[in-house]
Amino acid sequence: MLLAALAIAVLVRLSYRDSASEPIRPGPSPNGPIYFVSEGDRITGGMSFYAVNEDGTGFKQLPSPRQSFGQIALSPDGKHIAFATGGFDVTSDVFVMRSDGTDVRQLTKNDPAAFLRGAHDNAPAWAPDGKRLAFASTRCCDTEHSMGNRALYVMRPDGSGAKQISDGSVHVWRIAWSPDGKAIAYTGLRGPIWLVDPDGANPRRLGGDDGRFIKDLDWSPDGRQIVYATQGLDPDAPAARWGSVSEDYQVRIINRGGTGETAIYRCSGLCHFGGYGVEWSPDGKQIAFLFGRVRGKGIDWHIGLVAPDGSGFRFLQTYKIQVRDFDWAAR
Repeated sequence: MLLAALAIAVLVRLSYRDSASEPIRPGPSPNGPIYFVSEGDRITGGMSFYAVNEDGTGFKQLPSPRQSFGQIALSPDGKHIAFATGGFDVTSDVFVMRSDGTDVRQLTKNDPAAFLRGAHDNAPAWAPDGKRLAFASTRCCDTEHSMGNRALYVMRPDGSGAKQISDGSVHVWRIAWSPDGKAIAYTGLRGPIWLVDPDGANPRRLGGDDGRFIKDLDWSPDGRQIVYATQGLDPDAPAARWGSVSEDYQVRIINRGGTGETAIYRCSGLCHFGGYGVEWSPDGKQIAFLFGRVRGKGIDWHIGLVAPDGSGFRFLQTYKIQVRDFDWAAR
């Protein structure tokens, strides 16, 4: 009996080891809800958390953390959401919570009173197996008088084992982990887009190095392309003024090997200028991006949807709620 039990235990362990070592197979998945964060209340600064399906159904408000938060990132299984807190006047940290807004846990801990002297951690991005989180941090490069650049780091989802991946020469702005788990894409505010292995090896420039602002990026579900949102001044516009189409907001796609860089959509008409958010749908058939419309002296923030060839622009129904950031879950 003892020998039989030991044999079964060995088989179970070997089976688990084999399944855990199987390569991740990227590809399309059915679309789930789009989770989004509202702009903060002008008086309290508080934000709210929502979910809605791409056709506008299933709209619901979820419990929200008490902190000011944004830059949300859904775990691959859709059960958890990583997010960053803070703003321009306080230090920022990375947290994780359940996708229903409960069980908030702090992963990084910086002194909120040390704005210039403390580290800033933000821009979380999950590995496709859900076992690691990439994030940007100034902990590499801050001084007594300056925050310095943000380098790329990787840690476990419980906040342990943080490891610096990039050298800090690029101020890391946005991060996206490839669906096969073999590369991390990141960009500085003015580009270019970089790829690096998760252990920090083999850094290489991909594209987006024409000096325009790169606001966000994401991978196609099959891992063959990257979509990114970019903004620059339109040289053909008569005058460059804030909130005008002269800001030339574009959604672009580039192949993983750096070829085929193409602008698939350019804001015009209802889409005046862009925000800090772009996501490829889990089924690979749509691209969502954040954009603004000037209304009097203010801005209305919306989520737009287009096909990967740039056709079929439409609004996502967010029920008049101003959107700050979003992510798209697989079902």
